Amino acid sequence: MADVSIVVLMTIFTTALHAQPDYTPTAQVLSNHNASVAKSIPEIARCINNFISNQAGGKMKIYLASRYSRHKELQTYAADLINRDHKITSRWIWGNHQIDDQGLSVEAKRAERERFAREDWDDIIEADICISFTETPRSTNSRGGRHVEFGIALGLAMPCFVIGPRENVFHCLPAVPVFEGWLEFITHFDHIIEGQVI
Repeated sequence: MADVSIVVLMTIFTTALHAQPDYTPTAQVLSNHNASVAKSIPEIARCINNFISNQAGGKMKIYLASRYSRHKELQTYAADLINRDHKITSRWIWGNHQIDDQGLSVEAKRAERERFAREDWDDIIEADICISFTETPRSTNSRGGRHVEFGIALGLAMPCFVIGPRENVFHCLPAVPVFEGWLEFITHFDHIIEGQVI
């Protein structure tokens, strides 16, 4: 019964987010979600290496989640991944998602925020994996969108990685590898792509 409730809630949330009469969750989204409900956390952890190394040629579609103010820093990490022939799905890192209230009407502000949310949602859904760049807990005043992005990816049984400190309990799941910094992560990630389980 709980599994059915989760699927129903996910469907309602997805439909409400898009608020479009012709929008329905894709079969792939629902299939991924159903798979996540059926798997135990340890099983998801064991699947991460297999999932990544079984992709065509090891090339991945990657969503980078972080606070917006780090978008220039994340562009350098995106370049590293693009140089390895991976695709970055997170459009926000290129600097076009800055929320600037000056000169905008209330309707325009809301429309702009909705566009950002829909783009981020679509970019997450398109990805094969999510890499979340975290902050020291309670060290910043941020809106927290990165936590929602991480949660969507985790809920879709997408392999998720954390770079930085654990900010919340979901970063403590056995299926979520945590790395201190980019160099440690990319070294590990390259080994996985090359089929070397470390």
